[in-house]
Amino acid sequence: MKTIEFWIDYIDPASWVMHRRLRAATRTGGDLAPFEVNVMGREIRPPAASPLDPASEAWRRYVASIRDVAGDDMDDYTAPRLLPHTRKAHELAIHAADRDSRPAIDSAIFHAALVDGRDIGRVDVLVGLAEDVGLDRTETRAVLDVDRYTDDVVRMRETAASQGVVGVPTMVCDGRALEGVRTLDEILAWLDGPLESN
Repeated sequence: MKTIEFWIDYIDPASWVMHRRLRAATRTGGDLAPFEVNVMGREIRPPAASPLDPASEAWRRYVASIRDVAGDDMDDYTAPRLLPHTRKAHELAIHAADRDSRPAIDSAIFHAALVDGRDIGRVDVLVGLAEDVGLDRTETRAVLDVDRYTDDVVRMRETAASQGVVGVPTMVCDGRALEGVRTLDEILAWLDGPLESN
């Protein structure tokens, strides 16, 4: 079975749209069922940089450009009042993967950030999401409080850079990358041949 590395960040609506499309396409009998999708975290803004401003003209233009290609996949999107750093959310995702709960926590974090407008930079919010998907509340809080997976998140960003991944969402398979919001037909064409990313 071939693997698609799928690089995302939880505050990015394009990552969210593609996450939903890939999940639907890889479910039993889906067009991408022969592929395994390995979700990888890449922070848009590491903590050393200031958070993005959701009211900025650049961000509003970016979201509008995604709406143009996302169609119905953004019907339940709610423009967040803040775009927090996502390091702790990525730490939670790694913890959830160790407990075989990665798909559930990915969906929960995206929904919390981009539908409910919750601050996924806050540990208490993340602990609540973890508990909602069946993870132990006390263990999760301890993991996030002691920064158990911080180095892993930093290494993932370095790995992304070494593979030429400079933005999200990006899919990588067989050493080739495809960026941005894509239709299933475009993804299938890229997997079969040299469709270039934009």
